[in-house]
Amino acid sequence: MSNPSSNLMDAAHFAVRKPSLLLLAPPSAMPACCEVRLPRFQSKAGYTDSETALVDAAAEGSGRSHLFVRSGDSMLVILAGLPGTGKSTLCHALAAYAPGAVLNKDAIRHAVFGPAYTDYSRQQDDLCGSMMLAAAEYLLRANQLLHVYLDGRTFSRKYQLRAAIDLAERLAVPWRILHCSCSDEVAKRRLKHAGHLARNRSFGLYKRIQANFEPIAFEHLTINTDLPLKESLARAVAYLGLVPPSAEKAVPE
Repeated sequence: MSNPSSNLMDAAHFAVRKPSLLLLAPPSAMPACCEVRLPRFQSKAGYTDSETALVDAAAEGSGRSHLFVRSGDSMLVILAGLPGTGKSTLCHALAAYAPGAVLNKDAIRHAVFGPAYTDYSRQQDDLCGSMMLAAAEYLLRANQLLHVYLDGRTFSRKYQLRAAIDLAERLAVPWRILHCSCSDEVAKRRLKHAGHLARNRSFGLYKRIQANFEPIAFEHLTINTDLPLKESLARAVAYLGLVPPSAEKAVPE
């Protein structure tokens, strides 16, 4: 019997060798666990005043001093928030700005356990979270110019965030937490959409996690995703200290 962690490590290794492809772990007709894009270098030079002003304004609103940095520098970005608050939407929009590896806990769980053995228990959730961190560690050790985005987990418990932060600090990699939030009405509407890998997603689950969500005790930025994606993305880009791409680059409205 194959080792799930080994399958994920094989996928991560493949990611480094073929960084522009969608990855499957284990190799089968299953959804991608992570999408890896080639990192690139950017500088403030070459961007229009309107492009940089958008990010500078968002930086001022977030209370964080903005510094333009290379989008290829390593960073661990943690997307936290209740189901339906737009974590994945923001995550993939960010990945278009600063290419890197998008690791999704729900996709990992589906790939490893499949519908037949997925039980949505805390134990299984933590196991898949550990697999996600193991893949992140592999990628960050193998490529020192890579952003890794952790998606598909609420990070509603302090120990979940602590594990991700410990990993980043052990590797001497900068980390950032983006806490996505939205109104209950917007979350309820989003959660009605079918087709998500996590079949237990519902407004009832949203309310249960909300009732027990532990306050985030680490430095973070809370983003209200009721706002248009372009505005949420500008705030996230500013907080992470990334240079924006050309305004012509497609960003979902």
